[in-house]
Amino acid sequence: SVTNDTIIPNVTRRDVLLQGLDKDDESNTILMYLLQEIKSAMTLDSSFYRASRSLLELYNSTAASRRQAVLNDNSTLQPATIASRADALYISVFYKMLIASMLDRAIILQIQQPSADIKLLENAQIELENHLDIWINDIEQNLFYTPIRIR
Repeated sequence: SVTNDTIIPNVTRRDVLLQGLDKDDESNTILMYLLQEIKSAMTLDSSFYRASRSLLELYNSTAASRRQAVLNDNSTLQPATIASRADALYISVFYKMLIASMLDRAIILQIQQPSADIKLLENAQIELENHLDIWINDIEQNLFYTPIRIR
């Protein structure tokens, strides 16, 4: 039996999925704003920049349909479990952190270019890293895990 997969009283999967989508929307807004802020300064078309930009644009363009899918799916009215809550609230944040980290790497590469708008990029990087710290702390404080040895 799975002891950590217990039902959360009076909370549906829909509730936690919508909370997760709200967190996703919030991080998308922040990251899309930063992308827009640095757009003119990002002359180096690095793979980190292309990947982070493409993934964030995809997240942004599918946000409304993902929310509608949750609202239209009656199976989400089942009780939430600790596992489904963790999945909805922290796993997507973890993946968003990976994307934000790619954007951070892209900014670092751009700052190293001779014609870079250093002040704009450094300010964006500071803001991005502050948000990354907040998201990392959120996961570390709320997602309880034990590393599993693979050897």
